[in-house]
Amino acid sequence: VAAAPEAPPAVAGTVDDDGTADQGSGDAPAVPDDTAVPGAVDDDGTADQGSGDAPAVPDDSTPPASEDGAAAGALPADRSTGDIAGNDICDGYTGGISAIERPWRTGDGEAERVVDRLYSVESAEGTVGSDGVAATGFPGVYLIAQGEGTPDALAAPGVEPEPETQEHLLISVDGEVYPWVDLGAAETDEDPDENGVADSNPNAVIVVDPTPWSEPGDDEYALVADAGANTVWKVDPDFAEMDEDGLPGYEVSVFAAFPTTEGEPQFVPSSLAVDHRGHVYVGGVGGLAPGGASVARFDPEGGEPTAQWDGFTGINGLAVEPDGSHVYVSQIFGSEGPPAGTGNVVRVDTEEETWTSVDVPFPSGLALGKYGSVYVSAFSLLPADADDPTTTDVVEGGQVWRFSFAEDAEETPLPVTEATAPETPAAPETPAAPETPAAPEVPAAPEGGTGTDAGTTDPGTVAPAPAAGDGGTGAAPPALAPSA
Repeated sequence: VAAAPEAPPAVAGTVDDDGTADQGSGDAPAVPDDTAVPGAVDDDGTADQGSGDAPAVPDDSTPPASEDGAAAGALPADRSTGDIAGNDICDGYTGGISAIERPWRTGDGEAERVVDRLYSVESAEGTVGSDGVAATGFPGVYLIAQGEGTPDALAAPGVEPEPETQEHLLISVDGEVYPWVDLGAAETDEDPDENGVADSNPNAVIVVDPTPWSEPGDDEYALVADAGANTVWKVDPDFAEMDEDGLPGYEVSVFAAFPTTEGEPQFVPSSLAVDHRGHVYVGGVGGLAPGGASVARFDPEGGEPTAQWDGFTGINGLAVEPDGSHVYVSQIFGSEGPPAGTGNVVRVDTEEETWTSVDVPFPSGLALGKYGSVYVSAFSLLPADADDPTTTDVVEGGQVWRFSFAEDAEETPLPVTEATAPETPAAPETPAAPETPAAPEVPAAPEGGTGTDAGTTDPGTVAPAPAAGDGGTGAAPPALAPSA
């Protein structure tokens, strides 16, 4: 197999036939007699026109875009990739969603890219991008939970995502992505966790069909786990009100909120699942404190939890059996949290309140399949930075694993990990009280005291008369002796 030619570097000052600056993804400087190359595709995704472009190279995967970079109302086309201003930060519309059709029939499933051009930022500090996806009752229509705005740790010159790509529930129709629900605005308006800080970070989304026997999509609604807002949002579509892009109107309400309590780990909802009775299960990160994460179960109407299982660590994925008998939890750093472990998937028997687990490196999203199969995103972290490693080396790009729990797996009573109470700072030492000066010594009473003369201590005692020759006069007390 012949090695593919490397993409030429970008040439400063040149312009490709899409009118944009050369990006080095299959393009070369313009030459006077440059002719079109049959079958070649330029970095705007259009056929080569011979105006300064060369044949596409295998890794040139920028999707087609219109003159303005995208269809009307859709997200912009890929803008930038590579380090920015020497800050080792890469951003661009390079994220996507892949699907594996009938995975239970294949050994190594073929992944098909079904959504492209999702905004993402990557650096040694972490990633920002699309965190969750859900299929709807309409073929080719997906809902996407798009993460928080670029945090301060990732801020750098040139990292300027369009506002509509962040803190949103996006909708993809036949591969074209549109901003739909502004969850950041909902958090600003309502502040359900009552902490006074506007913070939205959508992490997971599920589509709930309360009447699965009816026509698909008739009464479906979406639930979004917003880790930043400590809230699960409910989004009801309104198909009677359509916008210019053909997207339905919507109503956003609070399905469940987790108010913050000073000194306690926040719930931080990160994952969602629903059983066939409509009960909704919410997993929380719990601040990555060992034993500080929980799974809460809600009735279909939301409100207050009807059950809760505690003692997990860093929940980043959740699934439930249709009958609610078992809940599956991804602990991204394992039961002890970072940096002790590399992750596991825990199965909880909700009736017996016991658990068992399988080690999986840095697991995230979970799904259940046929015949007891569990599907999980593995290696869901970026590789560690060599200069400042926070995790062990991992496989770049991530994987999806399929496994089953053994029928005779050993079960252990909950909790998985005992929560450790935060240490109470020691009270400041109380300074020692100043020493009280000793009272002056009282001289011993003279022998023969009468109890009435000065210096005596035995009132009421009759003193005998002094003997002759003892130096006394019989009228005055003898001299006071020094005390012992």
